[in-house]
Amino acid sequence: MFISTRAELRITVEQAFGARARCLSALPDDQKRESGTVQFLLYDSLIFLFALAADRDISVEIAHKFGDESTTNTFLGHDLSAVENTKQGVQAALEIIARHSALRFPDEFLEAYDAL
Repeated sequence: MFISTRAELRITVEQAFGARARCLSALPDDQKRESGTVQFLLYDSLIFLFALAADRDISVEIAHKFGDESTTNTFLGHDLSAVENTKQGVQAALEIIARHSALRFPDEFLEAYDAL
């Protein structure tokens, strides 16, 4: 297991995205306080949910939230609904999210964030 608490999940996402991400909320799971969902705003535009399952030894879920309650777990052909909770699994998933997000913006916009 790479990430064992919601706080570790938040830190991992913050380290991966730096100034490109802002944490909006960190909500606990009703049954286990360590698990739950961390919601981030990437590039001041895209809302992503990073969820640590109650059985956190197994997986982390990543979803893009759009509209009121709609979400998707598929990014560039990769299903991130059950990411293996290992360092390699989580890092690979975060790289997919970074690429997916970056492709949605013009280079000038991305360069502005890189300068932060």
